[in-house]
Amino acid sequence: MGWDEAAAGVFRRRYNPLDVSVCVIRGSDGLAVVDTRSSPRQADEIRTDLRELGSQPVRWMINTHAHFDHSFGTQRFGPGSDLNLPIYGHFLAPVFLDRFERPGLAEAIAHRSRARCCTWRSAAPPG
Repeated sequence: MGWDEAAAGVFRRRYNPLDVSVCVIRGSDGLAVVDTRSSPRQADEIRTDLRELGSQPVRWMINTHAHFDHSFGTQRFGPGSDLNLPIYGHFLAPVFLDRFERPGLAEAIAHRSRARCCTWRSAAPPG
């Protein structure tokens, strides 16, 4: 499995477990990574795989939604990491994380994520 180019400069890679797709948009100033998988270890795998797309730096990180399998790797890209990227996502994503993703087994992972990456940049809904 490698990166599939869905459109010019837009790449997708599917990861197991859970068959999660991660997307990358390559622009003239760098890469935007869309979703970060379930854990820091899985996010590190993404970071390694990005080398296949060239040497451009990652400049932006976007979470499509707050489900653990798409966002718990954020700490390896976001504030507090060596990349120190802003996190872009829906303005309600932190509320969703608190309400639905933190309970139970996910609590330990969420606690680490909360300590390292809780500054989101988001657009408020129109109107």
